[in-house]
Amino acid sequence: MRLFGAALVIHGGVGVALLTLVSLSVAPTLAGMDALMRSSAQVEVTLATTRDAFDGFAISLAEGKISAEHAAASARSSAGAARGLADGMSVSIFGVQPLLSLAIGFRQQSMDLEALAVELDILARSLGSNERDVRALREDVAALHDLAAELGAAPDARAGLLGPALYLLIAWLMIEALAVAWLGIQLTRGRLAATR
Repeated sequence: MRLFGAALVIHGGVGVALLTLVSLSVAPTLAGMDALMRSSAQVEVTLATTRDAFDGFAISLAEGKISAEHAAASARSSAGAARGLADGMSVSIFGVQPLLSLAIGFRQQSMDLEALAVELDILARSLGSNERDVRALREDVAALHDLAAELGAAPDARAGLLGPALYLLIAWLMIEALAVAWLGIQLTRGRLAATR
């Protein structure tokens, strides 16, 4: 009986030691899982903010494109008016052009306005291209946000019960290990045999 009691003491002691190690490793693991869930939520929020910011960028670029197109049209219209003034001031009176210097100034202004209109057209096309790129990036960010939301939703409410369930299981097994060790001690001392 004493040999069987010693085996029970060893078995119970090893069980207590192993369960102590397991309980010490459970806490960091659960903390890591909690940090991972919080990190997933933060990634989702960051991606949502970025997605919304890209929406704002795209709207601003579209408005900028429209403004540049209107400005180009206005510059062309003003160039036409300056050209008309230059033509009107290029009149020759008895072979003399008294308003020639003004006509030259209006022609130069007309050419400058035409050049400005061309630059504004280039800017409008560039803004339109950038808007398409930003909208494509926005769609990519939105897809990443949806993926992060799915990953964040994967651990459901039962994940919060994992920690308490593990600690209850460890406590239950610890009680059994302690009971086996106590029984082994009683057998090695001969107390159980003496009571019979």
